[in-house]
Amino acid sequence: MGENNHRVHTALLGLFKPIRKDVERRLGSAGPGMTMLQCGILRHLEHGSLTSNELARRMMIKPPSLVAVVDALERDGYLQRQPDPRDRRRTPLHITPQGEALLKKVPLCAETDALSVALDHLGERKAEQLARLLEELAAKVADASRQ
Repeated sequence: MGENNHRVHTALLGLFKPIRKDVERRLGSAGPGMTMLQCGILRHLEHGSLTSNELARRMMIKPPSLVAVVDALERDGYLQRQPDPRDRRRTPLHITPQGEALLKKVPLCAETDALSVALDHLGERKAEQLARLLEELAAKVADASRQ
């Protein structure tokens, strides 16, 4: 591993804790018991229905890791499984109006988040460059994890 690999790993790991702290604070204000994984699942589903396998691939986790979490979200009324009328083998997950309402209470980011404040200090040009590079990196990591 090169020096840049170590620098990027260290930087990303350093970002994880403050980002997680801010997200967990917002989740706590939305109601008891909501986890980051549950919120992440709902965030993916707000863009359209996905099967559990499709969702697991997008989230880069193993499908069995989702079973209990999806079951809990369904039990709590935040998502539902609906058979695909064109393919009986597929059972996509759909976010419910209750799930959409929950996401409105828990914005992805807030102006007071440490990351938002830091990005403001970087300025618009640098923040845009960083966003573009991170999106590219995320796509490459997703491709590498499938191999």
